[in-house]
Amino acid sequence: MSVMSQVDMPGRELLARLLVTLGALRQRMQAFVDLLTQERQAITALAMDQLTSVSEAKLRLLEELNADEDVRKNLVEQLAAMWKIPADSVTIGQIADQAGGAVASQLKQQQADLNSIILAARRSNQVTGALLQRSLTFLHDAVGIMRAPFHVQPSLYSESGSMQASALGSVWLERRG
Repeated sequence: MSVMSQVDMPGRELLARLLVTLGALRQRMQAFVDLLTQERQAITALAMDQLTSVSEAKLRLLEELNADEDVRKNLVEQLAAMWKIPADSVTIGQIADQAGGAVASQLKQQQADLNSIILAARRSNQVTGALLQRSLTFLHDAVGIMRAPFHVQPSLYSESGSMQASALGSVWLERRG
């Protein structure tokens, strides 16, 4: 007989709330990955207004993710206390094993989906970081070129008005070419 059948009503409620919270975290993380893609597109297009909008949306989403994560931690702590498991080391997998049955497979699936989306967010963020690094390198090189002293071609005539020999050779090449 699984532990879930032995879990009292508050335990079942905690598990149900944990499933809902993991689902919310998964959805918000997917929205975050989508925002990272939009951010990269805005950077590529140099669309500063769009970049500002995406950045503001990311900040709001991160606040929501933090709130969901706080709820998840609280639920895990309550379940750990109920089952007399150390809260600082309990995992969703351990909770699923304790719960057993259909809830266990749902918890494990939610956790696997969430882990997959978190990895996608990391990869997307790395791509955006590389894009920004290349952009910064390009801008740095462009500013370096703009700050470099101009290479002035020697004048064809001297101050006295006579033709200079070094400039004369290049004139002939220009005329013959």
